[in-house]
Amino acid sequence: LYLNIMGNLEERANDSPLSFLNQQGSFTHSELLTAIKRAKDDERIKGIFLKGGFTTLGFAKAEEIRDAIEDFKKSGKFVYAYMDWGKESDYYLALTADKIFMPREGLMELNGFAVTSLFFKDMFDKVGIDFFVLGFEDFKSASEPYGRTNFSDSARYQYQVLLNQRWNHFVDAIVKTRGLDRKTVTDALNRGIYSADTLLALGFVDSLIFEEDVKNLIRE
Repeated sequence: LYLNIMGNLEERANDSPLSFLNQQGSFTHSELLTAIKRAKDDERIKGIFLKGGFTTLGFAKAEEIRDAIEDFKKSGKFVYAYMDWGKESDYYLALTADKIFMPREGLMELNGFAVTSLFFKDMFDKVGIDFFVLGFEDFKSASEPYGRTNFSDSARYQYQVLLNQRWNHFVDAIVKTRGLDRKTVTDALNRGIYSADTLLALGFVDSLIFEEDVKNLIRE
């Protein structure tokens, strides 16, 4: 089963009558999960070849796909992952594979997580629009972009807790699946963007070969 997960992965199919004009032949998140589930018991399918890189995939969707692939692996079939380039969510998905491959020219952006937000107050002040924001209790930050020019202490603390949870979850996944100690992983993630040969030396990937070589490996 060849899964090419690139770009955006919609939750469901486009209901527009003009959707046939889209020639990309993309599949939805739901269809992807169904395909993996069916492949588990399909005797014609011996494994999964997962290709990814710089998707707009959120971690919630990535988690669902990971769970589906982990269930698929109970069948004893192989899972290989190939990435030309990618970021944290792409690598997090590839961690389900038995082997992770990259070309020698590949790059991986592993520089942690952040939260950003647009604050509109200064713009509204310039055009003469005033927002009256009445807040109750802490951690009610939905209206902050209209009444502030930065995060409140409560919002900043809230986001920091969420980011720390995601960081720890991501590090735990690498430690568990790649057999690396936690300090090695955290030191690597604190340094930033990596070339393929450095990722191989660190143990983050298994081999540096082209996609066609991976396909030949599967045929053999």
